[in-house]
Amino acid sequence: MINLLLTPYSLGLLFLGVVVLYFFPSGGVFAAYNGGLLVLLLADFALLPSGRDISVKRGMEEIVSLGDEERITVTARLTKTGNRRFRIWGRDEIPPRVKGQPREIELHYRGGGRFEGEYGIYPLCRGDHYFGKINLRCRGPLGMLKRQYSFSPENSLVKVYPLPGFRGKGGMFVPPSLMKQAGLRTSRMVSLGTEFESLREYVPDDDYRQINWKASARCNHLVSNQYQVEKSQNLVLVFDAGRIMMTETGSWNKLDYALNSGLLMGYHALVHGDRLGAMAYADKVEAYLPPDARRSQIRRIAHSLYRLQPRRIEPDYSSAFVYLSRRQNKRSLVCVFTDLVDSKASTELIENVQFLSRKHLVLFVVMGDRYLVETAGGDIKKTSDVYRKAVAEEYLLEREQGMAYLRNRGVEVVEMLPGDDPMKLVGRYLEIKSRFRL
Repeated sequence: MINLLLTPYSLGLLFLGVVVLYFFPSGGVFAAYNGGLLVLLLADFALLPSGRDISVKRGMEEIVSLGDEERITVTARLTKTGNRRFRIWGRDEIPPRVKGQPREIELHYRGGGRFEGEYGIYPLCRGDHYFGKINLRCRGPLGMLKRQYSFSPENSLVKVYPLPGFRGKGGMFVPPSLMKQAGLRTSRMVSLGTEFESLREYVPDDDYRQINWKASARCNHLVSNQYQVEKSQNLVLVFDAGRIMMTETGSWNKLDYALNSGLLMGYHALVHGDRLGAMAYADKVEAYLPPDARRSQIRRIAHSLYRLQPRRIEPDYSSAFVYLSRRQNKRSLVCVFTDLVDSKASTELIENVQFLSRKHLVLFVVMGDRYLVETAGGDIKKTSDVYRKAVAEEYLLEREQGMAYLRNRGVEVVEMLPGDDPMKLVGRYLEIKSRFRL
C-alpha cells in the first residue's frame, strides 16, 4: 500500500485552481491548469524512492543505564540518484517505559545517499525494552508530495541496567563519569588497618607500636610502619524484591534506589580490593552470585539483577537468610536492603536479621519513604491532615523502634530516603572497615 500525503505547497496550488475557475469560468483555462498540476504531482511521485530503494538502521547501545540519557541515531540510505534533493523526517516507536525527545526528527543529508538524525531517550525503569518500527516521511524534490514508509530494523532490544555508568554491547562499566557524579575518589585508606603497606619517616603523632626498630637501627633515625585496611574481605549485597519495595517516588521504586546505592558501594569495595557478592529474594531466592574480587563482578551482578522487579508478595526472610548463611561460610559484611513496615512483617524480618548476625556483620539499610517523613513533619492545614500526620508519625515510630532494637543487638543500621546521596552508604562502609568490625 502506497501512503501519500499532499504538501502545503501542493494544497496551495489546488486552492489557486479554485481561484482560476472563479476568474476564468469557461473551463479551458481551468482544465489546462489542473492538467499541469497533475503532471507535477505525477512527476514528483515518480521521483520519490520506493521502499526497496531505502535501507534504515537504528544506532544505539545494547546496554544503557537507568538514570542516563542515551542518544539514538536513525540512518536512512537511499540508492536513488539525486538524493540531496529529498527531505526526510523520521519517527521511532519507542518502548512504553522510555521517554523520547523529540517525537519527530529530521534526517539531514550526509553524502553518499545517507541521511542521518538523532534523538535522546531516558529510560524510566530497568529491564528489557523493545523498540518498534521506524516510520519515515520523504518529500519529493518538486515539493508536491510526501510518501510514508515503515521499517523494522534488526536491533530493537535495549537492556537498561541499574547504576549510571554501564554502556555498550558487553555491559562495560565506565566509572569516571560515575565517580564524578557521586564525588567518589579512590583512596588506599592508609594508617587505618593492620595490613602492612610501606615504611615512612616517624612523626610525633605515630603510635610507638608502629615503629620499626630494625629499620630504625639501619637508618639511624626512627622509621614507622604504614598500614592499610585489609583487602579481600567479603561484601554481600542482599536485595528484597517483595511488596515493601514497590513504593515509587517519581519514576523509580525503592528497589531501583537500593540497586543504585548498593552497586555504587559494591564498586567502591572492588576498588579497595574486597570481594563482592549479591543475592536477591522475594518468596524465594531470585539470584545469587558468590563473592569475587574481579572488577568485572560489578557487571555480572548488574546483568543478573537488571530484570528484577518487586512483586506484590510477602518475602520469605527465613528461607533467604538460611540460604545465604549456608553458602557464605566466611564472615562477611552483609548489606540488607529492605524496609520496616507493619509490626508483624518487621518482627519476622528482625528475627531473621538477628539469625544472620550470629555469623556475619549485618548492615541493615532501611529504604525509607520521603512522603511519610514530609507528612509527619508537615503543617496541619485541614482536618484530613491530622489523620495523615498521625498515621505517618505512628508508622515512623514503629520503624524507629525496630531500628533501635537492631542497633542494640550489634546490627549496623542506616536509613536511606529516595534522592539521598548514595555516598552516604559508601561512607558507612568505609567507617565499618576503619573500625575493624570484620
